[in-house]
Amino acid sequence: MTQCAVPKVPKVPGTGSQKFPEPSGTVKSHRISEIGKVPEIPVEVPLSTELRGTREPRNHGGFSEPVNGCKDRPRLTIHVPVRTHNELNAKRCHWRTKHAQRAAVKEAVTYALIGHRWLDVPKPTALAPWLVRLVRLGPREMDDDGVVSALKSVRDAFAHFVAVNDKHKHIVRYEYSQEPSKTFGVRIEVRGYAI
Repeated sequence: MTQCAVPKVPKVPGTGSQKFPEPSGTVKSHRISEIGKVPEIPVEVPLSTELRGTREPRNHGGFSEPVNGCKDRPRLTIHVPVRTHNELNAKRCHWRTKHAQRAAVKEAVTYALIGHRWLDVPKPTALAPWLVRLVRLGPREMDDDGVVSALKSVRDAFAHFVAVNDKHKHIVRYEYSQEPSKTFGVRIEVRGYAI
């Protein structure tokens, strides 16, 4: 049986069995001059963890709050290119047509959610709830109850994907909105909110 030779690492002069002093407010850089023949320039770095204008991040729905403000910015934004219909005004449609429209919206939302990276996102709980804002995009504006009706299939698909029943408002709370756009679509914005 042959033994493998372990290569020896060359010792840097002056780094024998010295004990390094405890930091006293500043940390000095390593001596580069001994290794690469570069003139020594001591660099002092403050050990203070407090930075001006920042504060400790708080837990908002499993998402850390941005340090520099911007509380209103969503932590997750997903765009779904699908056309939603107001189901309250579509009374003349056949039930199969309505069912096919709802199924197409749910399928499009599910595929958009699957395509997003969810590994870094913690699951919503009662201690770390989510605020989900559903925004309908379209060229014409709907009335308020029509937006809620049009986004019902989107809400159902999102609740099914996250595995939290949409009746639990203390875990996931939904808001509805609409914005003018040349193309149809839905934007899903997820953010944590404080209890």
